[in-house]
Amino acid sequence: MSIKSADEVRLTARWCVRALWVMAVCVAFGCLDATHGEAAAPAPPRVVAVVDGPRLRLLDARTLEPVRGGWTSRVIDYNTKPALSPSRKRVVFARRDGRLVVLDTRSGRVVRTYGGWAHGGERLYWLGGEGTGGDAEVLVAEFVAGPRGPEYNIIDRRDPGSGDSVFAGFATTALREGLVIESYEDRPPKRLVIYGPEYHQGGDTKIALPPMRPSAPLRVVSDVARSRLFAISSAGLVAEIDRIGDPRRRERVRYHPVELNGRNFDAAWAGAGKLALWGPDGLGTIDTRTWKTHHIASGVGNAVATPFGIAAWGDPAGELTVYRPDGSTRLRMQVEVRSAQAVGGYLYVNLGEPNGHSVDLRTGKVVGPLRPDAVLWIPQPDLVAIP
Repeated sequence: MSIKSADEVRLTARWCVRALWVMAVCVAFGCLDATHGEAAAPAPPRVVAVVDGPRLRLLDARTLEPVRGGWTSRVIDYNTKPALSPSRKRVVFARRDGRLVVLDTRSGRVVRTYGGWAHGGERLYWLGGEGTGGDAEVLVAEFVAGPRGPEYNIIDRRDPGSGDSVFAGFATTALREGLVIESYEDRPPKRLVIYGPEYHQGGDTKIALPPMRPSAPLRVVSDVARSRLFAISSAGLVAEIDRIGDPRRRERVRYHPVELNGRNFDAAWAGAGKLALWGPDGLGTIDTRTWKTHHIASGVGNAVATPFGIAAWGDPAGELTVYRPDGSTRLRMQVEVRSAQAVGGYLYVNLGEPNGHSVDLRTGKVVGPLRPDAVLWIPQPDLVAIP
């Protein structure tokens, strides 16, 4: 057996001390890294919701539970649904004292207040885009019940005094250029009116659709990303309207015959060049490049178009299916649906009811049941660009 010299013993001890220091440093940095990773964990997706009270509150988009450290809720007017900006960074609501309040949805901070514009309005529309400061160039159109029927008041950030214009009609959809209204006049021809940022200085613009059969159901759909409108008649004709908001040229209307059966239906822009239609005959699409119709599914009584596909269900329904615009199935989930609304990447089903759920449209994950007394409604943008 060999015996180590004193020098060898001292050298071994020195290396052991160094090794212990290295281990200590690694552990320390590991703890620091873990702590940093915990601090840098991604924040949960968030939505602003109308909760019982009624109040606006910041919630986790997945579970609709309050966000830890989120801003405190704010009381709003129960009769007027808030309007959400296209980026979902601003929300506007009406106070009981007749003021409109613009709120930053991330911080809860009030960024602007308009006085004297809310006159018991039943609906707010956010029409304009957001500039560098986050405010809308043209903020909202307010729906009120006037003596001649529905009326709309424009509230313009650049010139609030110009917001006293009104127009009677039925709102159908929205574009960045304004609110699209179907004329309620009984006499032909059918007309659409665009009222908003590009047109309110001159009142509005009227687009006559003389080939449209007056007695046939008509649905108006907006392709927000391309500033186009589609007026779809169940008699088998689609009016494609573009050049909207171009000050150099008038709006252009082109007509396209399609195979429809004259029955009642609902419609939405589905993206990828497709119009989605649903009703008693099920779910189908119209290809706006070829103007061919395509049947997707029977037994679909309701649908919601989202950037992640067409969410569809029957009536009554125990199954929710998300279809791609080409008709293929993207997701299928077992969940009973009576009502649904899409906000961002989530579909919220049966809010305010015992069997409410949230559905992640990216993954199909279903969370719920949600607390029935927690959430009444979730503001969603009127301007959703589906490519």
